[in-house]
Amino acid sequence: MIEEGLPPGSAAVLINQAHTDTDIYLPINADEKQLIDAIDGSQTIKQILEGVITIHPAILSIEVEQIHDLFIRLWRFDQVVFETTRI
Repeated sequence: MIEEGLPPGSAAVLINQAHTDTDIYLPINADEKQLIDAIDGSQTIKQILEGVITIHPAILSIEVEQIHDLFIRLWRFDQVVFETTRI
């Protein structure tokens, strides 16, 4: 995660260092960063959201579609993988 020299409106930029293409990056805003910082590899998206809401109640102002879109973008940019065997 890069937090310096960012595009306007960005709180960080995510880069997958496993990629050889250096032009694959994902700018995120401050609300998205709070959610991403809470990802620990063991919680569901619902648990992540519930935990962040407990600490940062203002996150409730984010629309469900925006949260959904964030996790889709994280997946598309190879920032997260999802375990689906427990569904």
